[in-house]
Amino acid sequence: QSCAARWVGERLLRSDVEDPFEPAPLGTSAHSILEDLFDVDSFAPNERTMTTAAALVERDAAKKWPDNPKESDAVRAAVKIAKARWIEEVRLAYEGLFVIENPAEIDVWGRETQINGLKINGVPTNGFIDRIRTGTNKESGKTGLIVEDYKTGKVLNTRFGDDHGDQIRIYAEAIRVK
Repeated sequence: QSCAARWVGERLLRSDVEDPFEPAPLGTSAHSILEDLFDVDSFAPNERTMTTAAALVERDAAKKWPDNPKESDAVRAAVKIAKARWIEEVRLAYEGLFVIENPAEIDVWGRETQINGLKINGVPTNGFIDRIRTGTNKESGKTGLIVEDYKTGKVLNTRFGDDHGDQIRIYAEAIRVK
């Protein structure tokens, strides 16, 4: 719904070197933690804890910020500081989920569910649904599948036409049509 030129500038013309502390890469990293946390093949529901999430962040940080004994002490110290900052920033990005829900109570039906070429009212629809769970919709009171998208820092308004609410409605319709 935003300007096409803006999209080109932000997505296609950006530098290949990405600042890991910018909101988008931090959000992508937090999203990866949540994706792994809700992987039913990796973790039982009672293992979906802040401790498990912290271990996942440490795992990713070790890959992103490896210690290289061949580097000078100053470089190694700078990497260690950046790694600690990155871990804290990613934690801040995903920890809100633990405030609004208990991940151990989520009955995951699907995660990263791809919608590819599905037509809704004749319009081709593509995307990935972050998480689908079974449960009762708070607004309608109906029990069934609930489509969810990870966004940090805000509650989604799914009723009144905001960008993310539209996204959720499209994904919900895609699941219904499928």
